[in-house]
Amino acid sequence: MDKIIELETVDAFIRYGNWVRYEFTTKEDVYVEEMGDSTDIFGIEISDDGDASVLVVGSDSYAVHEDVTHLFDVDRIIDDCKKVDSNEIDHTEFYVDWLKQEEEEELN
Repeated sequence: MDKIIELETVDAFIRYGNWVRYEFTTKEDVYVEEMGDSTDIFGIEISDDGDASVLVVGSDSYAVHEDVTHLFDVDRIIDDCKKVDSNEIDHTEFYVDWLKQEEEEELN
């Protein structure tokens, strides 16, 4: 990690199963070698046991893609995300609805 990647906004909070996810945008696009492109939309998933991973988040859904934890200062990202009132950005209900829709589409 050569450069500190700064958050611009924390846009969503999701609690599901044994993890929480904060979805956030960065001030600048970040080049992700694994996808050969840049993005500014990420999520950090934190398990109840404290493990955390930063993932690329799709721009039009809650789907996550490449693990890019190595690009971020995870402790700093967690601290920044926890400064936001999770009740104001709680997307858990929307996420559960999205999951159900995805499962239904897979069955058809």
